[in-house]
Amino acid sequence: MAARGRALGVLALFLLGCSSPAKRGPRPFAWTPAPSMASPAPAPPPPPPPPAVVTPPYEWQMQLFTQGPGQRGGVIMTRTTVGGDGVVAVAGHCVDSFRDAGGRNRTCGGLPDPSVTLLGPRGEHLWTWMARDGLSGLTADVLFTEKGDVIAQGWFSGAFQPAGRPLEGFDARVFAQNGGMNFLASLKRADGKLRWVRAVGGSDPVLDGRGVVHLADLPILPSGEVHSVVHGFDVESGKPVYELSLGSQGACAPQCSRGALSRHPTEGVVNVAHQNHQGGLPIVFVAQHVGSDGRKIAAQRIEVEVPVPGVRDPRLMRPLLHPSGEMVIPFDYWEDITREGRGTVLVRLGPDLRVLGTVIVPGSCTFVGSLGDGVVFRRYVSTIPRDIAEGSFTVLGATLPPPDETDAGSVLGLVELKSGRVTTFWAPRSRQLSDVRVEQGLAVFSGNRGLFAVRLSVPAP
Repeated sequence: MAARGRALGVLALFLLGCSSPAKRGPRPFAWTPAPSMASPAPAPPPPPPPPAVVTPPYEWQMQLFTQGPGQRGGVIMTRTTVGGDGVVAVAGHCVDSFRDAGGRNRTCGGLPDPSVTLLGPRGEHLWTWMARDGLSGLTADVLFTEKGDVIAQGWFSGAFQPAGRPLEGFDARVFAQNGGMNFLASLKRADGKLRWVRAVGGSDPVLDGRGVVHLADLPILPSGEVHSVVHGFDVESGKPVYELSLGSQGACAPQCSRGALSRHPTEGVVNVAHQNHQGGLPIVFVAQHVGSDGRKIAAQRIEVEVPVPGVRDPRLMRPLLHPSGEMVIPFDYWEDITREGRGTVLVRLGPDLRVLGTVIVPGSCTFVGSLGDGVVFRRYVSTIPRDIAEGSFTVLGATLPPPDETDAGSVLGLVELKSGRVTTFWAPRSRQLSDVRVEQGLAVFSGNRGLFAVRLSVPAP
């Protein structure tokens, strides 16, 4: 046992000596632990796929007019609206002699005269209304009432007594000061006969759910101050319901943004305006909810930061009421006088006028309607920059087919309200999408060969 103990002791000393640094020789092949390292960062997620490009088939296509031998006239489309049963009202103005879409020979004034054309669900001509007087004017907007009658709003600068009727509300002093006045008229759905017509202040008509047509106005007072005013008229009689001043916007030098109306989801309208913008500061809007009877219901001051610090002269566009109940305020901005770095911002408002969020879209867009959970915009495009090999170009990540023979045109896009992501582009074969309006999924626009309608659909998830 003693011998065994001595042997174990020798072995222990030998092992101790091997592990002692003082007695250990060089160990060129010894393993050295690597320094501690953090786990590698996960790879970034792949970018979302570019928006799909859809070429929708035409629902219908037609000419608003044709020219006979020696004729030089025609109809210029300004704006469209789509009724619940698919009928389409076209606002515009006419000149000289032409044949309307129904084949009837027409004679308009030598100067532009207001006109309205009503088309059926397949684009068939139903009637055309023209105001032939000693005037120059146009129809700027059209709306459908719940009964299907057409409300037309426009402008005139000469003698204007359609169907021999003097205008209610005509003010010679305002007419002389402004060189003209606006008008508001009601046309029968069945035949386009005039129900009532009157001279009004304001433009951009909005019809609420209680039978009141509202107009936004910015009259200039003798002091030079500009006031934001809203007018309301009864849709059945044309009689005034209210006139409400929402306060002064100041002298508005060097320029003043006009007011813009949106229908409120429950009652009345929301007037949106902004004063002169100072570079480097947030863009300030004032939204005011006005009831159908002219009551001031609520007001909200809205400040919006944009990604370009040197923003100049933001341009307020017409607000939209989305079927979700959100009101959407769009405006353009640009970085300097060359308009580089330009973009478009959507401000989302709830019924209580509180901001629900903002969406920023690169480049200048004009919003023309709603669809699903998003809003539809029109984007002007050209072939610069251009992929010479494929004859295509890129907009917001999507490769689009080349424009038509004019080498320029427009596309429609859908941007989601909550995510701000562009999900679809529509590129109709006729690419001159001027005066486009999207309602109930139907896009009606003036193309380079007439009037067109295409059906838009929400992209599959």
